[in-house]
Parts: sequence; C-alpha cells; structure tokens
Amino acid sequence: MKKNEFIRIMEELRDMEDQQAKMEKAIGSLFDGYVPFLVNRWKGQDLVVSILRNELNDDVDWITYFISDLNFGRRYTDGMIKSKDNKEIQLGTAEDLWAILTENA
Repeated sequence: MKKNEFIRIMEELRDMEDQQAKMEKAIGSLFDGYVPFLVNRWKGQDLVVSILRNELNDDVDWITYFISDLNFGRRYTDGMIKSKDNKEIQLGTAEDLWAILTENA
C-alpha cells in the first residue's frame, strides 16, 4: 500500500465518522435524545480497519488506537505517547500513523 492511499482511506473514515456523528445528533434531537445504534457504520469501519491492519502488519493495533482513542488524532497532545526507551511518539495525524506503521517495514 502506498502512503497517499493510506492517508486517503483514513481521511474517508474520519469524514464518515464525522457525518455519522452529525446525523446521530440530528436524529437524537428528533427523538428526545434517543439514537438508534447504526450497526452498518461499525461493521464497515471494522472491516476496513481489519484490512489495513493486515496489510500493514499492525500487530500493536495502532490504527484502532488512532481512530477510537485519539479520534483520528484530534485528542492527541504532545508527550502523551512514549516509546519503551522514553522517546516521544507523534500520533496527531494520519501521516504520523503511517510513519509508525512503516518505520520497520
């Protein structure tokens, strides 16, 4: 996989997640806060993440961490991730994620 393809996929996943959140907010306002769980969203994202993890040998699961815990890097702050030898790991962008995944490839 090429870097530009990976970045495009991550951007598409982020945009889909953002659109889904907007839709859930709108639906919630119509139904007094109730938002039906939309299974297809998660299954589709899980499938793409699984393919990316397999393709890029992501045994640590950096991709899921970047997407879920860091909200596509938006929750990342400098210094929050350190390597075993106490070096800072940047993970604020899809480019940072690509660098981690391909560092030893």
